[in-house]
Amino acid sequence: MHIARKTLRTLVMVSTLVVLAQAQLLYAFPQDHWVLQSGEQLEVLRDFVCFKEGKAGERTAYKTVAFSKDVLAAEVFLSGFNMWQTRGGDSEVAQVRIDAWVNGIGTPDPDNPNKIGNKNQVHLKFMYSLKDEDPTGQEDFNDSCIGFTVISKTK
Repeated sequence: MHIARKTLRTLVMVSTLVVLAQAQLLYAFPQDHWVLQSGEQLEVLRDFVCFKEGKAGERTAYKTVAFSKDVLAAEVFLSGFNMWQTRGGDSEVAQVRIDAWVNGIGTPDPDNPNKIGNKNQVHLKFMYSLKDEDPTGQEDFNDSCIGFTVISKTK
């Protein structure tokens, strides 16, 4: 009887661990996965975008990158950043915010806006904000560069 309880307890623990492991795989990144079909591959591109000197606050930049083949899907990730105050800088930094998005894939055909040409291009949008605790409301000036990595599924 003692061995049967021990075996049952072990079986329940192993079953629980298997269910939890499967649930972790299922819910780690729901709907954010790519399955490569025949003839498709992943391509990786690293680059950077820089903002010229400007007032602190929210700023936006756009960049287009090209891959060797037609892009089916793409994601952009931050690889690093460098921000520095050029003038002012007499207050503590209160917020640094950096965002990156895939803004689109391909370019519209000028002769037919419903048709996409140059499907190997990925259009990116970057936004950053550097704010300080200056109580006077006078903004300090800064420069910044954002490093990024784009992973694309190509065919």
